[in-house]
Amino acid sequence: MAKAIVLILSQKLKTFTLKYKLIVSCLLISILSGSASALFLISLNWVTNQRIQHPEFIYGLPIAGLLIGYFYQKFGHQIDKGNNLILEEIEKPSSKISFRMTPMVWAGTLLTHLFGGSAGREGTAVQMGASIADQFQGLLKFEKHQRYLLLVMGIASGFAAVFGTPLAAILFSFEIIGWKKINFSSFLLAIIVAFGANFVCHLFPIQHINYQVFNLPNINLSNLFWLVLIGIIFGLCSILFIQTGHFFKNKIFSFIQNLPLKAFIGGAVILILVLIFDLKPYLGLGISTIQESFKYQLNEFEFLKKLLLTVFTLAAGFKGGEVTPLFFIGATLGNLLHYIVPFSISALAAFGFVSVFSGATKTPFACILMGCELFGFSIMPYFVITCIVAYSFSGNESIYSAQNNLLKNHPLDLIRIKLKKKA
Repeated sequence: MAKAIVLILSQKLKTFTLKYKLIVSCLLISILSGSASALFLISLNWVTNQRIQHPEFIYGLPIAGLLIGYFYQKFGHQIDKGNNLILEEIEKPSSKISFRMTPMVWAGTLLTHLFGGSAGREGTAVQMGASIADQFQGLLKFEKHQRYLLLVMGIASGFAAVFGTPLAAILFSFEIIGWKKINFSSFLLAIIVAFGANFVCHLFPIQHINYQVFNLPNINLSNLFWLVLIGIIFGLCSILFIQTGHFFKNKIFSFIQNLPLKAFIGGAVILILVLIFDLKPYLGLGISTIQESFKYQLNEFEFLKKLLLTVFTLAAGFKGGEVTPLFFIGATLGNLLHYIVPFSISALAAFGFVSVFSGATKTPFACILMGCELFGFSIMPYFVITCIVAYSFSGNESIYSAQNNLLKNHPLDLIRIKLKKKA
């Protein structure tokens, strides 16, 4: 009897302790990740303005690549996988992610953008969030099987803060890992840190970009056909982005094992291409071009130039992320489709903005919510169609190679498999 009572009390104490540790973790991750993302956005905005004001900085891109490659080869070889490392640690935990990832990816991204590399910012925020969160595994003595909770919180907090889209961040943190780790506890924790980090981020002097969509098409049979068609095109564009990235990484740069040399050569090639073909509008995030794509017709094939420059920049070893470039690619591709699709330019740009991202990351539900948070919930029915169609026609691979073996667990794929079996 006494042993049973001791066992029950021990279990109660263990449960109470876990809840206490999770509450403390939520609070600290929200504060630290939200603050880190805010300071990162402020510093990124500063280096971007410096690059715009001083176009000659592009000549330093090869040296920036050399520095990034050197420091990652000497101090960060184990964290060079970036987002793939986080996904691998969630799937098969092995060792704690070094806190070194936070300052290194931050500095690497700033150098990339200061000297003109074409990259994003989501990868940086997610990696900072995850590396910050993973430190609490040892500090608060979480058990090994509970570690995934910290990493999910890290992903959700970083994504929510950097884009100002907490609802999308919650789903993104689970869709990106194939829904394998979702339960009530992990879902609740993701909600808390996503909104918490977003709140903390907005305490700093940062402002997320607002986009406006005008003249949404009526939902009728004819327009449903066009929505499905452009969804297919966006999905095919996602495949192009993924496969081009694989080609540059596995074919062009695979023979260079030395990270500093690879980034130096990559930076030199980008510099030459920018000078010959006047590719300056496609450097950095490209926010101004994204905004323009919602307002008036752009030049043809803007999306293709950004696509090639981005995948080459990242394959060479520069730091940042893929998501904002995917926004650029999707919005400008949507803008181009105005030549054949009878929708407004702003509507097409918005549809492409999130749908190419949906196909490339295999996160359609997160992209639907992101579209709603950015453009308003009245646009949801359109995003449901274009994001799911883009996802369905985007192949079986993601921009994150570690995610590929998790995709079979996605609800849409499970539905597709069941329908196929019944047929």
